[in-house]
Amino acid sequence: MATLPEARGTGAGTVVVRGAVELARTNGGELLWCEARESAVGFYLRSGWQLWGEGFRTDHGPHRYMWIEL
Repeated sequence: MATLPEARGTGAGTVVVRGAVELARTNGGELLWCEARESAVGFYLRSGWQLWGEGFRTDHGPHRYMWIEL
């Protein structure tokens, strides 16, 4: 998921990520993972996500794999 630049810092991303985590938990999920923009790594770390593996590039710039145990 991503937010428009003008929506960043408003809490919209936090609401969406927390909702996804809760939905996965409620439906028996055990783990979620994502391809986080390098600039969003801090956002995910503050929410309890962990880094996995090395960084990589996409058409949208540098990314990192991240995961959270549910």
